[in-house]
Amino acid sequence: MKSGAWMGIAVAVLGMTLASTSAHALSVTPADADWTSNSLLATPGSITGIAGLTHEYTRIILLSDTGPFSSSYSTTFPANGAEFTLTYGSGPSIGCPVCVLVVRGGIVNPSQYLFDLGSWNGTETISGSGFWLPAGALNLPRVTSISIYQADPVAAPEPASLLLLGAGLAGLGILKRKANKV
Repeated sequence: MKSGAWMGIAVAVLGMTLASTSAHALSVTPADADWTSNSLLATPGSITGIAGLTHEYTRIILLSDTGPFSSSYSTTFPANGAEFTLTYGSGPSIGCPVCVLVVRGGIVNPSQYLFDLGSWNGTETISGSGFWLPAGALNLPRVTSISIYQADPVAAPEPASLLLLGAGLAGLGILKRKANKV
């Protein structure tokens, strides 16, 4: 195969990787949590060890949405209090090379479940279920709030990593071409 073809493949793969977004809903349960905390006073950064987390969105049950992206999202809590659904409406969305979802639950243990949202594209629906529903306790809200925190882009250089990968593939193509000439 010619080196130009290898170069074209490398550029195409890099371009598709940078432009791709997933279109599925994200479901979370307590079993999926990456971290937990028994203190509502602990900050997500201190729990996760991820530096530079910035608050982007919060919904406290029975109150309104807060945070810089509060006009773009809405959250519903069904009557049993063990579930929530966060949906994107319109406007700017949260971009997540590194984002953390925090589900808080009042005076229960653990009082916080934290989830690494990975490559959540900011417009996918996030559904949570199975949180703090004790047997026989109907109509007592257990999920008291959900929040999303985003890592400082300097702390999460995903696009730079992808560009480095593309440059490496291009370099391999050039080396292969030079080896074929000898």
